[in-house]
Amino acid sequence: MGLLNRAVDVSLIVDGVVMDGVDSVAELAFRCVATDKDDRPDSREIVAELKRIRSRIRGGCGVLSASSSSNAAVVPDPIKSLASNTGPSN
Repeated sequence: MGLLNRAVDVSLIVDGVVMDGVDSVAELAFRCVATDKDDRPDSREIVAELKRIRSRIRGGCGVLSASSSSNAAVVPDPIKSLASNTGPSN
């Protein structure tokens, strides 16, 4: 997690801790850029994983936020736009 703290935008770090779900999204992003295309998830898998992450974090309310801080950043939900683009991936 130490490298993740250095890689993510500072607005996603609250009290020295990466916000809930950022690590899961980062792991998914690394899978998406795998060298071997067979190791990359297709768009349906990506949408499903993002939905799982969202529901685990905030009960499906559509935002990622740090639960321990009143000045937490709020990130818009990208899943709705991805869900409408679930055609074949390259």
